[in-house]
Amino acid sequence: MSDAPTPTARAGPAELWQRTRRVLSLAWVPLTASLVSLILSIGSIVIATRDPSVVLILPEQIRLAQGGAGGNAIAYLQPTLVSTGNNDRVEVVRDLRLVVTPPDGGDPRAFAWDESGRLLFDAATQRLSYEYLSDAAPLLVTPREAQNPLALFQGPDGWLFESGTYELRLVADRIVASGSLEATFEIELTADEVDQLNASGGAEFLAIPIRDDP
Repeated sequence: MSDAPTPTARAGPAELWQRTRRVLSLAWVPLTASLVSLILSIGSIVIATRDPSVVLILPEQIRLAQGGAGGNAIAYLQPTLVSTGNNDRVEVVRDLRLVVTPPDGGDPRAFAWDESGRLLFDAATQRLSYEYLSDAAPLLVTPREAQNPLALFQGPDGWLFESGTYELRLVADRIVASGSLEATFEIELTADEVDQLNASGGAEFLAIPIRDDP
């Protein structure tokens, strides 16, 4: 009996094609995983470097005072600045401005943000009073912390509110993202309300409802 090795059968074309297909299929697994990882990494970088998105929300009312030693109008407004972005970037609001357009459509008047404070309730008199907290300073708005300062805006020297409907525009100047945030609203003052403001000589403020998006 011969001990010669049995010849190995040579694979046919169909079997070779099946083996090649298996090799090619396995080769796509790490390549696909790498491609997916690259796409996810690029997406993470794009999200992380995207400009912070901040929304400016108006309150329901504005408080006004005028006269007194300064002889000008004063506006107290408490907007809210909220970050709505999906990254951790911080926005810096450098300044707030209030632009007031008179009822007669005259030149807009710029009210400068002078300081921030808080309202205190006096149970004896059943009235609110204002307390100074800090000078105007940049605001840091993060995804974890909104900002809602009670801002005191000083009007131009010698300028006072009169009766009529005013258009007001609140502007928040940003540093990180380009462009400013703006919110426009209207207020209406009656002759009696103006008389009340003038009679107080700046010692008391009057709450006026605001109308969004005039």
